[in-house]
Amino acid sequence: MSSERSAPVSTARIVAALLSVYLIWSSTYLAIRMAVRRWPPFEMAGGRFVLAGLILLVALAIRGERVPTRRQWLASIPGGILLFLAGNGIVSIASQTVSSAVVAVMAATTPLFAALIETVRGHRQRPGEWLGIACGISGVAVLMLRSELRAQPATAALMLLAPIGWALGSTWARSLPMPPGLMGAAAQMITGGLSMLCVAWLRAEPLPTEWPLRETLAVIYLIVFGSLIGFSAYTYLLRHTRPAVAMSYAYVNPVLAALIAAISGDGQVTAATLVATLLIAFSVATVIRVNRPSPKSSDEPSP
Repeated sequence: MSSERSAPVSTARIVAALLSVYLIWSSTYLAIRMAVRRWPPFEMAGGRFVLAGLILLVALAIRGERVPTRRQWLASIPGGILLFLAGNGIVSIASQTVSSAVVAVMAATTPLFAALIETVRGHRQRPGEWLGIACGISGVAVLMLRSELRAQPATAALMLLAPIGWALGSTWARSLPMPPGLMGAAAQMITGGLSMLCVAWLRAEPLPTEWPLRETLAVIYLIVFGSLIGFSAYTYLLRHTRPAVAMSYAYVNPVLAALIAAISGDGQVTAATLVATLLIAFSVATVIRVNRPSPKSSDEPSP
């Protein structure tokens, strides 16, 4: 690990990784929206993550990394359920009726819920954090009251559970004996994907009788770019940049997702959506900047 940190880091690679995370993860909301038009949501998301996790696990094993032990597989289950079943599963359900821009903006509130969870656990928030959280809550209120979510109160309430699940899964996973690095991500994708397939079975989601080309290409895009390339780029950033730089996707993505939705014609991007996007982007940026590490520890990767 230390030799990896001390090795020279290419600025071009960092820029490429940032652009990958910004552009790919911003576009995944539109890809999910396209995929669930013909694919059942939990079947699509569960199959996507199981397949991506297996590809990643096999690739890492071929490189010589240790396959997770039974204890590590068990430790991966809570994070897999919270991150992927509660987080991405709800996003997939909501994307059936809500535009990708609104879904992306709601999902971007994850760091705010993480900050609130830390408050409950006894962490004292700084004034800047409370300012960011207040702006974020204002942005969510604008979405609830003025966007397309106003006519879908049940969907709006359900969508709040997605960032809460991501935040809980992210904070809880730190205390569990997870496999290190990308192997841990592969284990969580597999366990989370299997939990989604179980929900798909309980919901009696029908198996597709045909593979529509456009929607199937969207699923392939999510597997290759969203799960494999995007997550690998994010992990590279965590290892070679300050956590605040790696986490900057959280306030860039909703803005780019709204722009992508407007260009693609995925619903009407209203003034309320734009206002909520700016409020939440500012709030997340504030929370992340307030929590950035001191210069002495700025080159330490996130756990």
